[in-house]
Amino acid sequence: MGTPFSEVYEAALSRFRDEDFLKLSDFAKQETMYGYLCSAERDFAPYCLTSLKHDQPAAEYRAELESDEIQVLACGLSYYWLSSQVFSSKHLRNKISSKDIQYYSPAYLLKEMTTLRENAKKEFHNSIVQYTYEHGNIVEMKVGKV
Repeated sequence: MGTPFSEVYEAALSRFRDEDFLKLSDFAKQETMYGYLCSAERDFAPYCLTSLKHDQPAAEYRAELESDEIQVLACGLSYYWLSSQVFSSKHLRNKISSKDIQYYSPAYLLKEMTTLRENAKKEFHNSIVQYTYEHGNIVEMKVGKV
């Protein structure tokens, strides 16, 4: 028996909070997270020592993943979730805080979210590099892949 997707999802959910996302049905959450997980798998698969082949109907990997592999996938899943948030049009609307009646610039918010996204991307790629360094064969590594 392999590692269920839910283990990766739980690890990823500890990295981000989205009230709108949490209001979705379990099926909708799993479908959304599965898309992000597939993107993370695509990036991590060339470096992962464990096969990332999975059985989607059973919602689990065929192999048992190590905890650091789960963490790399969770980091990637959270990066792709954040990317979807950055590209969302809801952040382009003007907002006024009732607390101190300030105007919030959508351009500034977008800039900050883009910076956050780039930091998440670096974290994801650094986690892949760290995993490769700890588990891979440096002699067989290809230069410039990550």
